Amino acid sequence: MTFWKSPSFKTLQRAWYQRLEEEGFQDAEELIGGELMLRQIASHAYRDMGEIEISTKESYYRLLGRSVQVESFQNDVDRLILTMFAEGAKLKHIGEALEQNGKGRCRNTIRFTIRKYEMRWGLREYTPSQLNRKG
Repeated sequence: MTFWKSPSFKTLQRAWYQRLEEEGFQDAEELIGGELMLRQIASHAYRDMGEIEISTKESYYRLLGRSVQVESFQNDVDRLILTMFAEGAKLKHIGEALEQNGKGRCRNTIRFTIRKYEMRWGLREYTPSQLNRKG
């Protein structure tokens, strides 16, 4: 067992973050469910983007969400992956949800599944190597 996963380390970590909070320190990360997560405000996602980039990103996710609703899938796992991704879930959280359903997939498999449907629906283009295929 690595030291940062040990119960004594977790206890010390919680105590340290509690002390920092009591002293008014605002950390860029916070402990959520025993895991450090980067604090993010809604506007942070668009921090260094111009109006065109913001509009394009929003349009992409709206189109992706519509595609998930109307298109057919090879299986239920693919549908869950694309549904969660269209809702903004990170690959890590998609993997955790699949694991809880007994259908675990690694992040790369999830990434390649997303790319496969993006290509099929004409949303993005990828090279064969980006799709984990030989040229």
